Amino acid sequence: MLTIIVTSAPLSFPLTHDPLPISNTQLVAWEKKWSGMTERFEMNDGAGETRTIEEQEAASPTGSRQLTRNDPAPQTIYFLVPRSSDGLLFNLLLSYVR
Repeated sequence: MLTIIVTSAPLSFPLTHDPLPISNTQLVAWEKKWSGMTERFEMNDGAGETRTIEEQEAASPTGSRQLTRNDPAPQTIYFLVPRSSDGLLFNLLLSYVR
């Protein structure tokens, strides 16, 4: 599971390349403050499909383009309704095969 937090102000953690431990108490407090309703929509029969060229370009670091209504639909779309206007938190379940 990957927990994604987006806030309007920086969290009070030092910048580092090393992992920072976060207590369960802190994580629960953030979830109460910033989690909200989330919905996940999957494309029918799209499991295992690779990203399209259009999706890859839209997700590139340069952000060279945005998806348009004429592009193929993404495999997965997340709909988020944050609880608070100063941040949002959602959990993303990642699955992979070894």
